[in-house]
Amino acid sequence: MRAYYNVDSESTLSNTQQAHPTLSGSKRFLEEGNMVPVGTSNVLPIDITPDGTVIPWTYVSPPKDPAESLEKKLRAIEDRKDRAACLAKPAGTVASSTTAQSGVSKQLDAVTGHKVLSSIAKSLKRAETTMALYATMVLRGSMPAPDVRTSIYIEYPNKFELFSADQLLDAGAKLQLFTGQAGDLPEVEGEILRQAARQLNPGLKDVEYAEMDAEIEAFVEKKSALREQMREQAPDAFGQQDEPIPPDEPPPTNPKGRPCQTK
Repeated sequence: MRAYYNVDSESTLSNTQQAHPTLSGSKRFLEEGNMVPVGTSNVLPIDITPDGTVIPWTYVSPPKDPAESLEKKLRAIEDRKDRAACLAKPAGTVASSTTAQSGVSKQLDAVTGHKVLSSIAKSLKRAETTMALYATMVLRGSMPAPDVRTSIYIEYPNKFELFSADQLLDAGAKLQLFTGQAGDLPEVEGEILRQAARQLNPGLKDVEYAEMDAEIEAFVEKKSALREQMREQAPDAFGQQDEPIPPDEPPPTNPKGRPCQTK
């Protein structure tokens, strides 16, 4: 925060200097009382030397490169702040420019954002519980009894709906398609389903995740057994043969045991 304030102050000073540049002209006009004579309609006179050289009035404008560098630094600080807070940028805005935001990045924003919101909710719950204990101690004039401490309960949500209805339905359709073709790699498919269940249902308790894991394990075992039964009943459909393919016959030979040459 301090770094942003310092850079913002420097940027404000640079913009002020750009908006109000210093006027430079002939020193002859400043020799008498440091006053610049102004003519009709605020017209400034022009100094001409004896040899005919004209000394015009010019603005001393500071270079613009430092101002652009300060603006880029401010945007970089804002980007780091947004990433630390896991804030998703609308329309894929990145440092004053717009880029397309893929579905993977949106999913990462939702998953990581849920973790941040859950952590904030837990911190607020602990802080508010501590405040309630101190308030009880002040009102009673003594430390609260254990039963009083247990009666103080602060509730904060631990699950946040960061996926839209379309995203949930699309993920559910893809999940059904994946489970319909499962059974060939039970270990790999089970691990993928467990990770997908956690990403689609964040914020649940460990007991609930354990129930999901048991359901996924039973489903994968059932699909694997069914796929094995189908292989036994219709081996040709799975690319298997009942009898091995005979090897290629050797080329014909002449009476001396040499291979025959064909034209």
